[in-house]
Amino acid sequence: MKIVKFIKKGLVKNNKFTCLTATIYNLYVYLLYSSYEEYKSTIFITMNTIPKEVRNNLPNQLFINKTFYNRLDIIKIRIYFVYLRQLFSHFIDKSHLYAQDHLPISPFIIRNNDYSFVEDGPNIFSITKNTSMFLDSIRNKESLHGFRKFRADFLSRASYGIMANNELCREVIVTTDDTAEYLLGKQFIRIDEQYLWNKADKNKKDNILRIFNITTEDKQLLSQRKVIVFTQPFFDDAELTLSEHIKIYENIINKYGVNNIIIKTHPRDTVDYSKYFPEVLLFNKPVPFQLLTLLGIKFQVAVTVCSTAVMSIPYEIKIDWIGADIHPNLLKSFGNIIPEEVKRKKV
Repeated sequence: MKIVKFIKKGLVKNNKFTCLTATIYNLYVYLLYSSYEEYKSTIFITMNTIPKEVRNNLPNQLFINKTFYNRLDIIKIRIYFVYLRQLFSHFIDKSHLYAQDHLPISPFIIRNNDYSFVEDGPNIFSITKNTSMFLDSIRNKESLHGFRKFRADFLSRASYGIMANNELCREVIVTTDDTAEYLLGKQFIRIDEQYLWNKADKNKKDNILRIFNITTEDKQLLSQRKVIVFTQPFFDDAELTLSEHIKIYENIINKYGVNNIIIKTHPRDTVDYSKYFPEVLLFNKPVPFQLLTLLGIKFQVAVTVCSTAVMSIPYEIKIDWIGADIHPNLLKSFGNIIPEEVKRKKV
């Protein structure tokens, strides 16, 4: 199976933009920020972390069929994107690049080109600043000397500077005022999601809804409930057994009642909740919650173990933040952290 393949061949000429995206939220922010005309002139480099039913709605798509690579994969990727760049991926160098820079593929795409960083979640800098991923990237960057530094710089000067923490990132596009010291000197673009949606023309709105497969029936379904429950892929990530995973959401359902809630599944959550809770309304389309808010869909209570999806709800809502300390494996992975924004709305 090929690691890299064009989904729609023959449509990569005259592109002005390239978007490296690996999550539906990041894709949502880019689509909201760019105009419909810019969208039509964009080549999307996607990964298998974006569900097929979403990425298949994108034109001009270069699909990376793996998220992580073995040694042979690295050789193939390097040949394709570095040594044969002018033949296979020259479109990147002549376009404005928007990218997530923490992905294993990112250095091969960015190389030594300037790029714009698009957030992968509200308050992304505060959330990631103390994570092992971010701290390790800083330590790796500081430890580079001699040939190792030369090799890293040859590949990409963004190799060890994730979350816009490098000289190639010239601007950051975010939905909150969250920032970091190292962003000083970069252009800081704070977008207002509702404003961009309200001023968007019909083509842009219809296109975004089409990409995320949102229908009139979806809007009606979501408007029937007062409580929304955000699941997380604990079982899929091997942190909990299936029975432990199900027990968490069983407790939530018992607390709020089957007639009051709707479960919105995480894009990577593969648990079939209808099998365990047949009477509960499910919304399992991979859609950023923020887009539902733009459509005027509102809830009274948002329930989560520790999902950051609840952090950017722009209207008055109570948040039932259960916390990762309900299970030692979750506590180890996520820490017992309650964001300040959540504290202000917590039930």
